[in-house]
Amino acid sequence: MNNTLSSGMIEAPRPLVMPKILMVCALLLLAILQSTVVGRIGIFNIKPDLLLIAVVIVALGSSWKWALFFGFTAGFCKDIFGSSAFGIYTLILSTLGFLCFELSKSLMIETRLRLLITVALAAAFEYMVLALFLASSGDPVPFGIFLRSVLIGSAYSAAFSPLVLKLFKFIEK
Repeated sequence: MNNTLSSGMIEAPRPLVMPKILMVCALLLLAILQSTVVGRIGIFNIKPDLLLIAVVIVALGSSWKWALFFGFTAGFCKDIFGSSAFGIYTLILSTLGFLCFELSKSLMIETRLRLLITVALAAAFEYMVLALFLASSGDPVPFGIFLRSVLIGSAYSAAFSPLVLKLFKFIEK
């Protein structure tokens, strides 16, 4: 299933066929990278979200049950390694796993552009939910910082999505 566009010869993302245990191992590797290496390459203290990218990649090419489980596991890892209120990322990434699965059924575009757009939208959704959570807990985010986080964070995560996709493809072989 090697779909290409006639103008750009871009390989389309296809469903992942790797064993689920390898996906979980890749997730743990990404969680460790997210909490160690990625912190050094932040722009305005905004880092690409490798776990969110992994959830989108898996959700676009798997069943809804696996997308939900993978999102839950990724969110749990992010909660363990992070400093936010425990459970918020578990909720967000579980929801995003399911929403991206549902979105994949209605999208007819089979290129990497679909992945970039979906990751950017998912990252924007994550930042919006976090801002609402912070505002409801009495610690609102200033609008300028919120806007910067949504725009830069979404673009930064989308820019890193081809690298995470390559990792999954490498592990799949």
